[in-house]
Amino acid sequence: TDAFILGNFEGEGALAAVGASSAVNILFVMAATGFTSGLGILAARYYGAKQPEKLRKLLGSYSIILTAVMVVLVVFGRVHAEKLLVIMNTPEDIFAQAETYLRIILLGGPFVVIYNMYSAVLRGTGNSKAPFVCLAISGALNVVLDWILIKWYGLGIAGAAWATTASQAIGALV
Repeated sequence: TDAFILGNFEGEGALAAVGASSAVNILFVMAATGFTSGLGILAARYYGAKQPEKLRKLLGSYSIILTAVMVVLVVFGRVHAEKLLVIMNTPEDIFAQAETYLRIILLGGPFVVIYNMYSAVLRGTGNSKAPFVCLAISGALNVVLDWILIKWYGLGIAGAAWATTASQAIGALV
């Protein structure tokens, strides 16, 4: 969504900046997804065995561990955003935009973890509808916020990043 709307309203440079920083963002999202994959399996096991106390402890443990891991990853990513973009040979003409986008988008990392944790537990207990609805709400909100922040408020790449981060937060909350 960010790339499409930015590409249409801000041009090729903004589109390229999102693309340049997307590898780091995808790494963080995949890390969150990977860390929570096993959670769904364990949740299904405890739910099927009618052991809600173990399920609660599992979720509590995952919450603490993943929050700590994600905070470290977000801080690392924000502190080293410039270095990461240099390592990826980000072109100079889009470097500042890519760095802005990356630094903001990384703030959504904890929300991605929260969504993935609860989504894994819900799917593990047989409820795949609620995670889908949350994801649909988050996706639709991202489109709307992108449109508002980029087109109406002219915030460009920062607006796209804030739209994504806000929609991730709302998706996690829902």
